[in-house]
Amino acid sequence: MTNEALLTDQQVPRFDSRMSEAEGLMWRMEKDPFLASTFGNVTVVDRPINFSLFRERMQRATIAVPRLRQRVRPTPAALGAPRWVDDPEFNIDYHVRRMSLPTPGSQRQLLDLATLIINDPFERTRPLWQFVVVDGLAGGGGALIVKLHHTVADGEGGVMLSLQFIDLERNAPLPPPLPASTPDEPPLLADEPVDLLRSSMTDALRVPLGLLKQVRDVLSEPARLPGVATQLNDSVRGLLNQMGEVDPARSPLWTKRSLQRRLETVRVPYRELIDASRALGG
Repeated sequence: MTNEALLTDQQVPRFDSRMSEAEGLMWRMEKDPFLASTFGNVTVVDRPINFSLFRERMQRATIAVPRLRQRVRPTPAALGAPRWVDDPEFNIDYHVRRMSLPTPGSQRQLLDLATLIINDPFERTRPLWQFVVVDGLAGGGGALIVKLHHTVADGEGGVMLSLQFIDLERNAPLPPPLPASTPDEPPLLADEPVDLLRSSMTDALRVPLGLLKQVRDVLSEPARLPGVATQLNDSVRGLLNQMGEVDPARSPLWTKRSLQRRLETVRVPYRELIDASRALGG
């Protein structure tokens, strides 16, 4: 089965021009490096990745998934939800890169490289994603390091995005080209300052003033979570509930964490993983 059979136009995620409350919260809170919303993954394959072909597929993906060409435009005085606007200086080569591991090309070297890439903060004036093709692996394989901001795609959106560039069969035919733009979906341009301020103030009326600051402050005082959560809508409350699950009063993973990262891998038998998923209703 090919990617085209799996991913129809109806399955391509639809994106709003403004962030949701939860996304805006993640975007603003990560000014504290401990609260970064970047996630990444490392995929290892049995042969080197054809970089020129991969770059072409990602160029196509940025047309199929317009969010990949958009950057965040903050609102005046942090009022309301940040906007997504087309990046007039978008350059695919800034986001799709190629690197080689030094000899011997071990898994440890690959994971250390991925740690550096994923830990490096995004340039907040550009689209929030980066893919790095890696060659030079021991045994002649290749790897792909994917780095995404959580406001660009969640786990489900990331899977759908991957179908734009991962083939499910060897030597799969190239997908048909896409038009450079969709007539019924004009580019998301930056609002005029007056319009942006007006819409931002309208958004702000939906959220009590100072609430975002309360959310930010409460991270250092988890006991305040229940009181603040009652003022939030369901999506933001869900985000806070997740944070509450790592209450510093209970978890040393929260109280003793640092900004240092080290990626490790765990091998899990595929059949056992599938069985566990089905047992839990997955």
